[in-house]
Amino acid sequence: FALLSMLVFVVLFRTDAQQYLDEHIRWLGGGRAEEAVGLTLNELRSEGWKVVHDIEQEFEGNIDHVVTGPAGVFLIETKEKRYLAQHLAKTKRQAARLHDQLGVWVTPVICIHRREGTPFKHKGVWIVPRVELLGWLRKA
Repeated sequence: FALLSMLVFVVLFRTDAQQYLDEHIRWLGGGRAEEAVGLTLNELRSEGWKVVHDIEQEFEGNIDHVVTGPAGVFLIETKEKRYLAQHLAKTKRQAARLHDQLGVWVTPVICIHRREGTPFKHKGVWIVPRVELLGWLRKA
């Protein structure tokens, strides 16, 4: 009877359990990506750049990273492998709000941790692979 009950439980709740696991796996991957991008950005400190991580922004959640250097101010949202249209919109909104607070232009950037290629602009947001990030910021 116990085995039958267990099988019924697994069948009934399998979809919910899989969704729960998938969500937490994505969350962990995102955390590792954010940490890796943060460590990469910290290298700029030795060149005089200001680097700040995990900034709360009212009504928007957190800003992953803000860097300030000779090329300006950059708001950097981190994604592990890809981004969605909603990420573009949120990053642009956060950069606009930060602009209003600081009174200077803030360039919105989505940094993709596990991606290669050339940086490009999509709907007003720069998409930059982590491996290209430092070079791109220095040249911006």
